[in-house]
Amino acid sequence: MQQIGRRIYYDKNTGNVLLNTGEMQGADDALKETTIDEDFQTYKVLSQRNKDSVGVIQLEYGQLNNKFSTCTGYSIDTTKNPIDASAIIFTFTTPDASLQEVKQAKINELSQDCQNKIVEGFTSTAYQNTSKVYDSSLEDQSNITGNALSAVSKVAGVKECQQDKFYYHARGEEFIEWTANECLQLARDFKTFKEQQLIKNKQLQAYVNTLITVEEVQKVTWDTVIPTA
Repeated sequence: MQQIGRRIYYDKNTGNVLLNTGEMQGADDALKETTIDEDFQTYKVLSQRNKDSVGVIQLEYGQLNNKFSTCTGYSIDTTKNPIDASAIIFTFTTPDASLQEVKQAKINELSQDCQNKIVEGFTSTAYQNTSKVYDSSLEDQSNITGNALSAVSKVAGVKECQQDKFYYHARGEEFIEWTANECLQLARDFKTFKEQQLIKNKQLQAYVNTLITVEEVQKVTWDTVIPTA
């Protein structure tokens, strides 16, 4: 099964979106991913433009689908460097929405971004001091916590737990035996990672509430760097 992500073509000067190619999924022999040159030949909205005036963002299959399916519009922040998926500015309100309504929509968007970030995975050196990526879906979080709780009892010297063994795995790897201390370190690393995302979310929300125009609010994304005074 082949999966092809969407391309977003936009005007480099204004950030206005010219074309969203959509995404496709199908049998390997039924789909062929086009090149950018082929898109300029196929789509009239592109063929009529000077190619140098048009930018493109390539997304992975499924990337940002939740936002594309619920937004009321989107544009590209051409001041970003580099211009990638984080430069796509989604709108979740109607054009006549008040500043406060736009702020609330942005805060809701950031909260969802935070939750998505928490379950996307994190990096830890818990196992043999080697940096690896670990999944962090709700089920993964439960497994990490369960191992850590059992490990606490073993480290604390609970007699009935001294023969306990622990097994876990990094992303894409098989289950292998871990020590109790490694399980505890993985749980600590996830706790730190999660807290960092929650703190960032609160800081971004506070920043949004200081802004005074709709345009400023709409430009805020999860990757926004809050300016210092």
